[in-house]
Amino acid sequence: MRPTKRRSGDINLAMGSHRHPLAHSPFYHLTPRSTPSPPTIRHPVAIQKANNAPVTPLELRWYGRWVVWCALWCGASGHGRLVEPPSRASAWRYGFDTPHNYNDHELYCGGFARQWHKNDGKCGVCGDAWDQPAPRPHELGGRFGKGVIVRRYASGDALALKVELTANHNGYFEFRVCEEPRATQDCLDRHLLRLDGRDAARYYPRDGNRVYEMRYRLPAGLSCAHCLLQWRYIAGNNWGTCDNGTGAVGCGPQEEFRACADIAIGDAFATSSTTRRPRPTYVPPARRPTAPPIEDTNSGAWYAVLVAAVALLLTLVVLAVIYLYYYRGGMKIKNLLKTKAPPSAPAPVPPPRQKRASPVDRLVPQKVTILPDCGFETVDLNVK
Repeated sequence: MRPTKRRSGDINLAMGSHRHPLAHSPFYHLTPRSTPSPPTIRHPVAIQKANNAPVTPLELRWYGRWVVWCALWCGASGHGRLVEPPSRASAWRYGFDTPHNYNDHELYCGGFARQWHKNDGKCGVCGDAWDQPAPRPHELGGRFGKGVIVRRYASGDALALKVELTANHNGYFEFRVCEEPRATQDCLDRHLLRLDGRDAARYYPRDGNRVYEMRYRLPAGLSCAHCLLQWRYIAGNNWGTCDNGTGAVGCGPQEEFRACADIAIGDAFATSSTTRRPRPTYVPPARRPTAPPIEDTNSGAWYAVLVAAVALLLTLVVLAVIYLYYYRGGMKIKNLLKTKAPPSAPAPVPPPRQKRASPVDRLVPQKVTILPDCGFETVDLNVK
C-alpha cells in the first residue's frame, strides 16, 4: 500500500488551525509575535523510578501537593499604593489629618490565598479582606475611612494619576469612580475611566519599581460633592489556566491590590492650579509613633519572607531526600559506608607453649665444651 502524499495546502491548513497557547492570556498582545510552529504529537510517558518501578498515583499526588504548597508560600508578593490623589490609607503622608497606616502598600484583599481560597475571589471595595466585618477599615466609617476630600476636579477633566510600585509583578491598572462615598462595586463599574486620548481602560506598568504617572479622563457630565475614586491593580505574574484550557502566565486568578480616594467632581467644586494644597510631610523612621497592628489586613513583610524561606528550605530538603532514595542514592551511601569502615583485625594467635623440664632431666649433667683458643667454655643446655 503506497503512502499518500500530503499536499502543502493541507500542511498550511493544519498549521493555521494551531492557536498560540497564550492566545487567551490578557498579556498576549504584549508578547512578540512569531511564526506558529506545527502542532506536536505528545505521547504519554510513564514516570519510573531507578528500579524501573512506575510511580504510583498516590506518590504523584503527594509530589503535586508539595509543589502547590511551595508555590503558594514562596511566591513573592507585589506592593503598591495610590499617591495621586492620595488614598485613604496614604493621605496622612501628604499633610492630611487622617489615621496613619504604615502598611498602606499592602491592601491586597487579605492575600492571594484568603481572597481566592476562602472568599471565592471577593474583595473589599478599598482592598480590605472580604470576610471582615462592615464597615471594613478603609471603607467610609471604618478606621481609615474618614471621608476627607483630598482633591477637587471639574467635570470631564483629565486626571494626572500617580501610583507607586515597590514590587512590580506586571499586570495592569484600572480606575473607577462612583458618585457616592459609600460606594459599591456595581456603582464603581458604571464609571470605568478611560486613558486620555485613547480608547483603553488598562494601563500596563513595565518599567520596574517606581512612581507611574498616567492621565485618565473623567466622564463628561458627572458631578458629585463627595465621590469615590477606586484604583485596582491586577498582578500578572502567576501561572494559570486560560479560557482555551492551556496554561500561561497571567491567566487564572491573580493577586489584586485596591485603594480608595475621596474626591469632589463638578465645576462648583473644582480648584485652580494655583490653589494651595497641603504640603507633603516626611515622617522620619525614628519619630514614627508606635501604631497598633491592623487586624487581619496587614502582615509584616519580614514574617512573610521568613515563612517563605523556611518553606523553601523544607521543600528542598524533602526533594533531596526523595531524589537520593529513588535514584540509587541509597545504594551509593551504603557502599560509601562500607568502604570507609576500618578492616576487621585478625584474631590474636596464642604464643607457642614450651615443654617444661622434668625432674629427671634436671639430674642429667650438662655438656661442657672448652674452646682452647679463647679460654671460654660453652654449655649445651639441650643435652640430656
